[in-house]
Amino acid sequence: MGLTTDRKVWEYLLLVFMLLTVTFSVLFYLTNIFLSLVFGFVLIAMINQAVFIFHRLTEDFTPLQKKIIAVSVIVLAVVVIAAALLIQAGYVAGVVMDMMNPGADYEAIADDSTIAADSLLAGPVEKQTNVLYDIARQLIRSSSGIVSTFSSALSELSSLLITMVLTIPLLVGLYYSKKEDGIRALDKAVPQKYRRPFWEMIASVITNMERYLFLKVFEAVFLSIVYSIGFFIAGVPYAVPLGLLAGLFSLIPYIGFLFAAVPVVLLAYSEGMPTVAGAVLTIIVAQIVDLFILLPRMMSEEVRIYPLTAIVLTLVAWQLFGIAGLVLGIPVYLVYKIVLISCYNLFMTIFAKDGRKNDKGEITPAETMQAAD
Repeated sequence: MGLTTDRKVWEYLLLVFMLLTVTFSVLFYLTNIFLSLVFGFVLIAMINQAVFIFHRLTEDFTPLQKKIIAVSVIVLAVVVIAAALLIQAGYVAGVVMDMMNPGADYEAIADDSTIAADSLLAGPVEKQTNVLYDIARQLIRSSSGIVSTFSSALSELSSLLITMVLTIPLLVGLYYSKKEDGIRALDKAVPQKYRRPFWEMIASVITNMERYLFLKVFEAVFLSIVYSIGFFIAGVPYAVPLGLLAGLFSLIPYIGFLFAAVPVVLLAYSEGMPTVAGAVLTIIVAQIVDLFILLPRMMSEEVRIYPLTAIVLTLVAWQLFGIAGLVLGIPVYLVYKIVLISCYNLFMTIFAKDGRKNDKGEITPAETMQAAD
């Protein structure tokens, strides 16, 4: 069965598309708030999943035993996370100090300066002045570039962290305190005959987002372990934090590893070419596993996105919305896809003359769009 030619279906579908576009445009404009909301919902999903697993594992225990186990697990998790953060903070501080070390940053400039000094001794006064001017200008440009880069990155990161600290606790608190009230209010706002398809659409969005989140977290953790071990064996400085960083960048489908590969190779170069070769080999092996084993299953089988579609979406979202687009491009696409298909099916039941009827004589959604990718 082909797509409908009913004009009203496409008019209302276009209206839904425009509403989604306006909503996400505003959210991407307010990048920090959008990312904070996303992290908040991710945290809620992880808490819900952890609670579900906990109840499954402790269903034979008494309420008191469950409370004791829960408190013990929470305390242990807090201690482990705090220790990990302290360790990583030390690593990051070391990386920052190395990068801000003038001797490391200007080693190449010093070599150029030595060559320039030799020419100064043999050249005329005017040439000496020009060479000195070039050296000073190079030093100023390099120092200002380093300072501005770090200042910009720290400013953006601090702004995002402040927004997250203010937003996420409020979001989590509202979710667990007002969840039932919100569901009832939303249910009443939807007309009776449209409630079932509406909640099916919401359930489909939540299910797909949770599935995508679980797969991406698994991918990031797995690749972080692979990168950390490989970098450590290769002798790359700060192997563990760089491995974690590379795994974190894998949240960006297909091209994320490029953002981590550059600093890894640069740091490895300071240790010699064998270290560079080991780092590059680690990246290649990790990408082979990711591209040919993990991502095909995640994209094609689980969330039903073709690899080429995912690459194009990621690049376009990057150009339009920057870092937020890189991370959120595919999840936003999934929301568009699910909502538009669900609305198409709903509008087919309301307007389309070519809809199909069930045994009770009721018009049912078109089958074509349900199976569409």
